[in-house]
Amino acid sequence: MYRHAELDVDGFDSNENNHEVIKEYHFYINDDRTHDTCFVQHCFGMLYKELSRRKIIFKEHWVWSDGCAGQFK
Repeated sequence: MYRHAELDVDGFDSNENNHEVIKEYHFYINDDRTHDTCFVQHCFGMLYKELSRRKIIFKEHWVWSDGCAGQFK
């Protein structure tokens, strides 16, 4: 996940003069190999709860995907 730095969260801020981007990794491991749409939505829900817990506010969420969710049965 890439996000702009926030003063309250990171101790420094991203602004017009100083674009600070934070890269975070979030791993979701499941022994069910289908990884269907419900699983992906569940993972997004977990991510949103974590961001909310950390008081990270977001306006947009872009998803890059190879479309594989639910293809393998």
